[in-house]
Amino acid sequence: MRTLRVRSVVLLLAGIAAGCSNSSKTNVAVSNSSASKPVATPVVHQDEGHDAPRISLADAKKAFDEKAAVFIDTHPPNQFEIEHISGAINIQPNAIKQNLDKVPRDTKVIVYCACGSEHSSARVVSELHKAGITDSCALLGGTRAWREAGYPMDKKN
Repeated sequence: MRTLRVRSVVLLLAGIAAGCSNSSKTNVAVSNSSASKPVATPVVHQDEGHDAPRISLADAKKAFDEKAAVFIDTHPPNQFEIEHISGAINIQPNAIKQNLDKVPRDTKVIVYCACGSEHSSARVVSELHKAGITDSCALLGGTRAWREAGYPMDKKN
């Protein structure tokens, strides 16, 4: 029990340091990267009711390379200007309802944020699902995983 509490505190502090408000959960997802179409695996959150499918880094990159997805970055505008996945659009979690017209309904939508627990992106995906945009998922590992993999980023000089 003590180990679980310590782990939760460490995950919470890591999430706070990364800019997410709640990172005390652990996500486990399995992806079938041998499939011809990227697969998002549902991960159920027990906090705040944000049930949102996740997509692996490999499957997200495949969708990126095939131009089969639109990426939504949930960072504040000033952080988005500094660095974001190439071609991503910027919509903050608290503004998704006002910006649904910017989200395509005819292609996969991959949402990402700064923290590894995908809290902000999961919240956006939940809102997209409520709005009928069900081919949407959160990127496992977020910005950090994409950057560390050396995948394309637009950066301000």
